[in-house]
Amino acid sequence: MQNRLIAIRLDFGPKFGLGHLTRCIILADFFKKKNIRVIFISKFFVRNAQKWIGKYEIFFLNDLYDENFEKWTQKLDAQLTLKALSQFQKVDWVIVDNYELDLCWEQTVAIKYKVAAIEDLRNRKHAASVIISESPTEFSSKLISNFENTRLLAGPKFSIIAKKPVKRNINHTKLDYMQVLITYGASDLTNESIKALQLVVDWKKSIALKLKIKVALVIGPHYSNPKGLQSECNKAGVQVYKSPADIKQILKRSDVVLTTGGNTMVEALNYCCITIVTKTEKNQIPLVEHLNKKGLIFDMGFYDEVSSNAMIGHLTYASENMYKFSDNLLKNNPFDGRGCTRIYNELFL
Repeated sequence: MQNRLIAIRLDFGPKFGLGHLTRCIILADFFKKKNIRVIFISKFFVRNAQKWIGKYEIFFLNDLYDENFEKWTQKLDAQLTLKALSQFQKVDWVIVDNYELDLCWEQTVAIKYKVAAIEDLRNRKHAASVIISESPTEFSSKLISNFENTRLLAGPKFSIIAKKPVKRNINHTKLDYMQVLITYGASDLTNESIKALQLVVDWKKSIALKLKIKVALVIGPHYSNPKGLQSECNKAGVQVYKSPADIKQILKRSDVVLTTGGNTMVEALNYCCITIVTKTEKNQIPLVEHLNKKGLIFDMGFYDEVSSNAMIGHLTYASENMYKFSDNLLKNNPFDGRGCTRIYNELFL
């Protein structure tokens, strides 16, 4: 019998929030195995929500509010969250993973429930009693309302991933071919996919006599330029996966991954892939810079400053040092797959 309950407050949809949703589903799945009931709370109704969250219950705050959404505030959001939770006899924790909700929301919800916040940034104020972040960058005490009594679970060891690093089967005496995967998120609003594709195809031609290169590309359901991308893929003989059910199976077959600094980057490192990262959002900065300093990824900078020569240089290095780099990742990978366990222990033990 499930006598413990966790509510997760996040917003998501086909074009946004899927990285937040992915890690929250992983966390929910872990809690479920501990016999904890998990519910989700989101601001707006999402069509076919069960496609995204599976069998988990979900409550939409707009069902409780009939007025103009232009008047929406953090305090109102928190009050509606409390109203949604009032039907439950007991709620152990409310976990929030939302860039639009911070100090005011947490203070209001914390009047009745214990609050934990998942945070990627370091520029927002918090009142949560637990703050979870996979980035090791320190939090300023000025941003935490009760700094001495707040538990800060920061660093890669608290990363919300499902598995420990997976050893790759690479023939280090002779590399017959290299599999390159291009994946830049559900919508890729800055068209990184097509820019990377053109670079990879040109680089592939330049080293054709030395090594066979296979290229695959993953696009989300609402990619911003599908026709242009599909045309480029057809010409280059690139395999396209549109909204695959499980990207992990594709990552397992990949040697090099070109992606953003979000969840896919962490998953790629978990499969010991050489990962070339283009930052597309400010929230990606802390972890990407930390991993780059450790020599575990290649940081291309922000999307509007990516150098073609640097990208080609990293691809060439990857082709020449595949075994060495993957072996280093296995030995020094900061993501050990035990983040969910550590978070559970902090919340319940």
